[in-house]
Amino acid sequence: MFALALPWLLLYLLVRGLPEIRDGFWPVLGTNVVLDVIGFTLYVRALEEGELGVTYPLLALTPALVVPVEWLVLGEHAGPRGLAGIGLVVAGVYALASPGEERGLLAPLRALAREPGARRMAAVAALWAVSGTLDRVAVLGSSPAFYGTALTAGLALAFLPVALRGAGRSMPVHASGGDGPGGAGSAGPGGVAPSGRPGGAVLRRARALAGTIREHPGGLALQGLLFGAMFVTQSEALNLTLAAYVITLKRSGTLLTVLAGALFFDERETARRLVATLILVAGVLLVSRG
Repeated sequence: MFALALPWLLLYLLVRGLPEIRDGFWPVLGTNVVLDVIGFTLYVRALEEGELGVTYPLLALTPALVVPVEWLVLGEHAGPRGLAGIGLVVAGVYALASPGEERGLLAPLRALAREPGARRMAAVAALWAVSGTLDRVAVLGSSPAFYGTALTAGLALAFLPVALRGAGRSMPVHASGGDGPGGAGSAGPGGVAPSGRPGGAVLRRARALAGTIREHPGGLALQGLLFGAMFVTQSEALNLTLAAYVITLKRSGTLLTVLAGALFFDERETARRLVATLILVAGVLLVSRG
């Protein structure tokens, strides 16, 4: 996804031009690459393990967490309506996390404690509260185009070993000569037998990864385009206003996610989740008015 977003972001950078890079930009960029690698890994695991209509909305906790982080890092704070809107966002997410068969103020917390996917997504919200604030520091220290391109390139490189390792897990074990029963050789790490030459396993994993990309070119290209477009608009917004406002508006997509969970994955309790999401959207509207 990150590698396929790069061409679009490079085109964006070509149009916008190279900015002046301020002191402190590169450490912030490096920190955010690390935070986002951890965050995206937990994010994918959370979506894999939990229901879309419950796990994804928990990301709307991020704006509430951004407010104190932004105050500490940048000395900036949201206005009264913005704070009230963020409070509604949190209330909406709280209601979304509430299990239908259980009541009480602590029910959502108990639900989070029981669900690995929900716990992981709550951790992602905390990580992205920090990285979202640092995003603005980096954008103000360079430009939306330069930071978006640099971060995406860093993430593409950081995830390459992970992608190669994942491709290796799905590869068949090759025979190497006659050490095992029936003449089958022993397999190396990831279920891949040694090839007899340096780098052979890496090359095979790279070919497996390329094969996976060839199997899903349209979906991956669309993900790259959408991620590039998301990062362009987010970075431009961060250049104009507080990270808390930008991230709160970004999380308004939760409404579509709840509907998608019902439509594509037959998830239940859609009506309750939609009502809770409407509370969230009301908070987003307040935030947008500052």
